[in-house]
Amino acid sequence: MELCEVLYYKRPSNQSKVSVGAEFNRRGLHKSLCDKEYNKLYVERIIERLIPVEKKAPLRPLIAIQPAN
Repeated sequence: MELCEVLYYKRPSNQSKVSVGAEFNRRGLHKSLCDKEYNKLYVERIIERLIPVEKKAPLRPLIAIQPAN
């Protein structure tokens, strides 16, 4: 995903576009895969904002029952 963001979505990087593009091609990635993953992340963020997730209270540790002597 980082390669996609650098190559297509203007993420800052200290690597050149040529080196990022070469690694992108070496891994056999495609722009359609990048778009799919990018949109999925975008949709997930919207869903998380619309549907609040209830945080569960931490459970108390169970007391271990010791065998009688």
